[in-house]
Amino acid sequence: MTTDWRFRMYLFVRAVDATAANRAAFGAIFANNGSLETEENEARAFDNCVRLSVSGEPPAQAFGVNTAIKPAMRDDLKTFLDGLTNARYVVVANTELANYRDGEFVLTNFQDPDPDPTGKTISWENTLSYLNREFGLQVIPDEEVSP
Repeated sequence: MTTDWRFRMYLFVRAVDATAANRAAFGAIFANNGSLETEENEARAFDNCVRLSVSGEPPAQAFGVNTAIKPAMRDDLKTFLDGLTNARYVVVANTELANYRDGEFVLTNFQDPDPDPTGKTISWENTLSYLNREFGLQVIPDEEVSP
């Protein structure tokens, strides 16, 4: 199956950068590139993200989003990321491509990916484990909501 959403980005932003303006800018990138959603709805991506802290307890120090992206979004995403403080990301193939297998590593801004991911399949779970090893960040479990 082919898709325009050829890549997947595992994006992690610091809590201080999860501002309304940054959420809106992130949402606009998707809405302006054929997501078929409004900017407002796309900005809600961080409402249901993975929350991370060094203790594994609130408050969150970082947020993680796992989302499909299109090649046409590259420049807008780069501009967005350049405006954030120490955001981290990994990009993998979201489908079988001419040069990549589904899930294969494409790009990262982690300073020292461990181990070298070239030619390897990288999962969301791999990336969360790396964040834990590199920065001590742990996933904050979702709170149970009583009916």
